[in-house]
Amino acid sequence: MWEATEILTFPVDLIRMAIDQKKKKFVSHPFSQQIINGRWSGELAHKMFFGKTVVALEFMFSPFFFLPLFLKFLLFDLCGGVPVLESSFGRLLRLKFTPCLCFITDAVNFIMFLAILICVCLLDQSHDQVTPWEYALY
Repeated sequence: MWEATEILTFPVDLIRMAIDQKKKKFVSHPFSQQIINGRWSGELAHKMFFGKTVVALEFMFSPFFFLPLFLKFLLFDLCGGVPVLESSFGRLLRLKFTPCLCFITDAVNFIMFLAILICVCLLDQSHDQVTPWEYALY
């Protein structure tokens, strides 16, 4: 399977070309769908519940790991000749830019924004005392 994936993605990305040229029969092939699903899901593609939970926790706490892993890459990995994508920092970047996780994060942010907006609209405007929430939102 690895050889076929390499042929379809390197040096010219045949899957992307087929999508751009609207080659539905080629793109609908089960093997092409596996490659597209792998790109969409990233590390989540072939993991069971516990593995997905670990990846979700890594994603949630990744802002705390970003700077230390970047410094580790600059100070140790770069001097040791480790390529960016093979370092722990590269793994974190691949995790952060997984389309599936980006979509979920954007959807949650949008829902939270709507909830705050609805709460602000429903607040009673008749009282004179400004609450800290109102002060922060205005």
